[in-house]
Amino acid sequence: MIDIHSHILPNIDDGSKSFEITFNMLEIAKKDGIDIIYATPHYITGFYENIFEEVSEKVDELNSLLCEKGIDIRILPGQEIFIDNYTLKDFEEGKIRPLSGTSYMLVELPMDNLPEN
Repeated sequence: MIDIHSHILPNIDDGSKSFEITFNMLEIAKKDGIDIIYATPHYITGFYENIFEEVSEKVDELNSLLCEKGIDIRILPGQEIFIDNYTLKDFEEGKIRPLSGTSYMLVELPMDNLPEN
């Protein structure tokens, strides 16, 4: 099973507060039958600018630790992208990208209005 929305990376925005919590979350996920998890920290222009390349680096670090600990779950990079007037620009600049290995984006829509672009 694949989880496409998680805040599994420690010490990023409102996600896991430590590696210990992350490992506990991953053990529970594995018991629930999850084999692949997309790490999807928020990308909100001006607030949580978790650029895809930086997310990928943190995912690589976490996957190395999982390998050392023998935890058999694969983490892939992604983002939870808040749709706003900057989304297209941020995409063109490479700050946001589709979920790794796909052409899909996990998006968060505004609650009160839609962007003009």
